[in-house]
Amino acid sequence: MIKGLRYILGFIALLAGFGSVHAQDSLNVTDAKGHKQGHWIRTYPNDQVRYDGFFKDDKPVGLLKRYRENGKLEADMDYAPDGVTCDTKVYHENGQVVAMGRYIGQEKDGVWQYFNEKGQKTSQESFKKGVKDGTFEEYYPETGNIVNRMQWKDGKKDGDWVQQFEDGTIRTTGHYTDDHLEGDVTFHYPSGKVQMTGPYVKGIKNGTWKYFLGDGRLGSIVRYSNGYMTGSTRVNGTFTEYHPGRIPAKVMNYVNGKLEGEYLEYYPVGKWVVEEVPGKTNNQQFGEEEEADREEKLEVQVLKMKANYVNGQLEGEVTYYKEDGTVDKVEKYHEGNLVK
Repeated sequence: MIKGLRYILGFIALLAGFGSVHAQDSLNVTDAKGHKQGHWIRTYPNDQVRYDGFFKDDKPVGLLKRYRENGKLEADMDYAPDGVTCDTKVYHENGQVVAMGRYIGQEKDGVWQYFNEKGQKTSQESFKKGVKDGTFEEYYPETGNIVNRMQWKDGKKDGDWVQQFEDGTIRTTGHYTDDHLEGDVTFHYPSGKVQMTGPYVKGIKNGTWKYFLGDGRLGSIVRYSNGYMTGSTRVNGTFTEYHPGRIPAKVMNYVNGKLEGEYLEYYPVGKWVVEEVPGKTNNQQFGEEEEADREEKLEVQVLKMKANYVNGQLEGEVTYYKEDGTVDKVEKYHEGNLVK
């Protein structure tokens, strides 16, 4: 779509430039008022045709073709008798359509569609006098299923918002008002189960958000005020607290709101390094260049304490470590009480 937008900007410049072109030869005729009349062909310095079309009273009429300097077709622009309304097709270098839609003057109007170099549709949007207005959709090129759908009104997001996984399963639902998320927004796992849900007010998290595990259990409840977290309740799952620099400080598990299982604490040492993952590549669903995937890995992490919880209480051995990794001391607990 980005390539398509670059081509479209080029056409706007071309449309604006028609009035400044002077006759080169007998084919390109201007009348006494200097208005282009009849068949016009303009060329590049290398003599390749730049555009080929007809004019009446200095306005293009009918089909005008625009070419690249290498001779390949860049666009078909079919003008109405008014010389203002123009149905346009823009082409990739390989001849596939990259974009198609209508101009009125130099402004997009109505539905515009965009395609990749394989001819697969990637997105569609609507305009009113050059301003986004109506439904915008993005597609998975291979299947044609919707990636993203939202509504625009007078150049602002306004209306329901839906994202989908490639198989059609709902990924995200929400609503925009005056260009801001407003009301409840819900995110889903690929399985269809809810991942998180909560309210926005003027594009900012506000109120109670619920976060769920992949198996459907409630993971945590987080409260927000004007985008800032004001409190949280851990319910189920693994939670990590951090030292500065995203170095883990504590890792713990909760079941039904109580600590359960292994509990770990770490010294504030360690560093993150980025490594390439052999055999993996980034997602190419929108035709991006292939490159090796990368992931972060934490090195030189030092354990400070290891314990075990049962039903929210310490149970069994608690081992404390020195910063050099050797054991400092070991304690035993039963039902939360130190065993002497």
